[in-house]
Amino acid sequence: MGLIKISYIELTFTTKNDEFITDIVVSTIPPQLLVNSVSFSTKLDTNLIKIANNTYTWMKDSIKFAIVYKTPFWKEQGLSGVSFSNVGPFTEMYDHSNFENNKFALMGFLNGALVNESKEAREELIRAQLFKFFGEQGINYLSYEDKVWNKEKLVNFENDHFINPHFNNGHSIYQQEFLNGKFIVAGSETSASYGGYMEGAIYRGNEISEQLKNKFQ
Repeated sequence: MGLIKISYIELTFTTKNDEFITDIVVSTIPPQLLVNSVSFSTKLDTNLIKIANNTYTWMKDSIKFAIVYKTPFWKEQGLSGVSFSNVGPFTEMYDHSNFENNKFALMGFLNGALVNESKEAREELIRAQLFKFFGEQGINYLSYEDKVWNKEKLVNFENDHFINPHFNNGHSIYQQEFLNGKFIVAGSETSASYGGYMEGAIYRGNEISEQLKNKFQ
C-alpha cells in the first residue's frame, strides 16, 4: 500500500505512483490493515504493532446489500421498511430512499455465513426472503447489489486471525504519537468514544484536528 520514511526533519510517504514529503502523516487506515500493508523505514513501536494486530476492524466481516425499486411500495402500505430476522439471509434491513424521495431502495446486512457464496446465490436467497416479507412486490425490483467487505483490500487483508468485535477499539496506545511525533494513527477504530462506528470516526477526527492545531500554534 505504501512506504513511510522518517527523519528528524521531515517524513516521506511513497505510494505506487507518487511521493509526498510532509511534516506529519495521519493514518486513517484500520490499524490491523495498517501494520500489515504499509512498510516503514523506521520500525514502529512494538506495542503498537501488537495492539494493532489485535484490533478489530468494524464492519470488515459484513456483507451489505441494496435493492432498488421503481416505487416505495412499503411506504404505500404504511410500512417503514425496517425488517429483522434471526434466520436470514438478511439479518436487518432499512428504507434507503433518498432525501428528495424520488429514488427508492431497501438496504441491509446479510448473514456473514454467506461470504463464500456467489453474488447470484445470495440474491436468490434474498428473493425468497423478500417474497415471505412482501409477496410479489418484494421481488419486483430493478436491481440488486451487495458488497463483501472482507474482500476489499482497503478494509481487510487475507488472514485467519479471529478478533472479537470492537476488541481494542479506542485502546489508549492510539492516543500516542509515533516516529518522533510525526505519525498519528487515527480512524474510527482508534476512537476512545464510539470506537468502530461513524460517530467514532467523527469524534476522533475532531480530536486529531485539535491536536494538530495545538502542535502548529
